[in-house]
Amino acid sequence: MSAAPLTPEQLTAHAAALHTSLQAGLTKGRALLELSQVHARLFYATEPSNEGVPALHLASAVNAFIGIAANAWLPQVRRLYEELLVEEYLHGTNAVLEVPGDVTVQALAPAQDAFESSPLSGPAIARAIVLRTRTMNFLVVLNEVGGQHSLHIRRFWSTLSEVKSACFLDDIPRSGLTLEDALRISSELVERCADDLPGMTYPSRLSLPTILKGALIARSDHASAALRYGDGRDKGYVLSFRGEDLYPEAENMLSDTFQLSLDVAEHLAQALDELDEACED
Repeated sequence: MSAAPLTPEQLTAHAAALHTSLQAGLTKGRALLELSQVHARLFYATEPSNEGVPALHLASAVNAFIGIAANAWLPQVRRLYEELLVEEYLHGTNAVLEVPGDVTVQALAPAQDAFESSPLSGPAIARAIVLRTRTMNFLVVLNEVGGQHSLHIRRFWSTLSEVKSACFLDDIPRSGLTLEDALRISSELVERCADDLPGMTYPSRLSLPTILKGALIARSDHASAALRYGDGRDKGYVLSFRGEDLYPEAENMLSDTFQLSLDVAEHLAQALDELDEACED
């Protein structure tokens, strides 16, 4: 089955958004200059046809764009991770790197696991960064297996106890609620809270403790539910990228995950700037 064609209005909107991203680069001082692969894909996407421009072609261009970007992010994320370890901004402690915009960043201690699946085998290393914003939480994972690297970004949700400690529930009136109030409050709770509760067979919004019950090695035999497939089938998927490919692409990028990956990259770049400025002082 062929992908549904974009309407002229949709094509204009998507092309404008992608063009803006290409022009601006991803983060301050880290603009991307070599984008010939993306330009080629956009050229093929605009070939005239009786069906219009398939959405699949534009998605391929987005995948290529984020793939090239993620390849440039890899060394920056690795450097940020190492500096977080040196400065002891570690998950599970009170030491938190604060970034403008109510963003906090911490590192997880490096972990190793056995990766037994073909074609790679042997020891695998996971380096992970926990990034919390005002509205969303992200786990940024660098995998190293057999000398090859991959980058994975997943959303995670707050536990109910974390939501309570944030005083969100204290602001809810105990009486006089209308049906509209109840619906609004419940929808906000759904967006904030993980659903990996006892008795929930197929949770879709995982908390960080649940994610950390499995290995942070994508596609490994003991992988966490957030990294089981290493692609868009994972819970909380935002980005998966394997840097060993000749023409690297991100996988299964959608309009919302495309923007989220750019947002996460910007937050990580700001965190690195904060650490660099602190070292200069």
